[in-house]
Amino acid sequence: MENTNRIKRYISKKIYEKLRQEYLKSSITNIGRIVEEKDRIICYVDQKSLEKYKGNKPIYELKLYGMNQVTDGIKEQVKKLGLDKPVYYIFDGINFNTAVELVSWWSTIVFKNCTFNKGINVLWSNNIVFENNKYIDWANIYFASDIFMNINRVNELTFINEEFKNSYEYTKIYDTNFGMRLNAKRLNITNCIFGDATTTRINITSEETRLYNSNLKAKEIHLNSESIKSEKSTFTATDGVEINNANCDFNGMVYSPIIFYNGMVLEDRNNNGQEINSANALLKNTRKEFLVKLCEVYNQCRYINDQKLEQIRTELEKQAVLKLLKKND
Repeated sequence: MENTNRIKRYISKKIYEKLRQEYLKSSITNIGRIVEEKDRIICYVDQKSLEKYKGNKPIYELKLYGMNQVTDGIKEQVKKLGLDKPVYYIFDGINFNTAVELVSWWSTIVFKNCTFNKGINVLWSNNIVFENNKYIDWANIYFASDIFMNINRVNELTFINEEFKNSYEYTKIYDTNFGMRLNAKRLNITNCIFGDATTTRINITSEETRLYNSNLKAKEIHLNSESIKSEKSTFTATDGVEINNANCDFNGMVYSPIIFYNGMVLEDRNNNGQEINSANALLKNTRKEFLVKLCEVYNQCRYINDQKLEQIRTELEKQAVLKLLKKND
């Protein structure tokens, strides 16, 4: 009887492990080596598996899944199998020789030391990290978007030690739309240099933006974020910078001939740089409004004085005519 129970337990364990492995393989996209650790599941992506997954498609259409811990029924099954763990896809040193389009659910995506040719377009993701990658753009032709980097609907987006610039090495380069459009709930930018003189625009929309020791440079910069914490960071734009900051907590250096902060216009024709925060912006705007009002008052006074002078001149002319007429009589 004891042997029978031991055999049953052994068979049950084998069946459980087999079900577990099959569920793991069916849930994680097959683009590399899957390693299960105590507190997480990691897919280490390799170039060969990635190219096989891409097949003959013109771009990399990545659909990267984690463990569904949301949907009733599936959530319970995942827990029973002991697979209720966060899932990570690690792209390290991967060369994307054409554009990338990414959709992911219930997982964290890490791009590290990778090379992106002709753009990346993210449609949906929970968590993405970019670290020390290279970007190459040679013509204004994009397979997945209208701009080189287009990232949408991400819960948390992080850039670390990134130099986002066009690294195309050949002398002949066509007009490009090398720039970025980022849309995330939380955006973290640390030790990064975004853009250079050739970067068309940087457009950021987020609920929370955190910048540390980073420089953003482009022809145009648009930042729309409820909360902005900026430390040791600068914004530089040749055409203009627009910052909409609902919490009015932004504090940073901005170099641009014209700056819009929460609808207030701040000009810097000499481009010497301005420290922008809500108090300074309000003060500068109040001064500007005061000067405008002062100008209006001055012009109004001049108009009134001119009218009075004209009236006096007319009266004098009338008196002179009357004296002349009386003298002739």
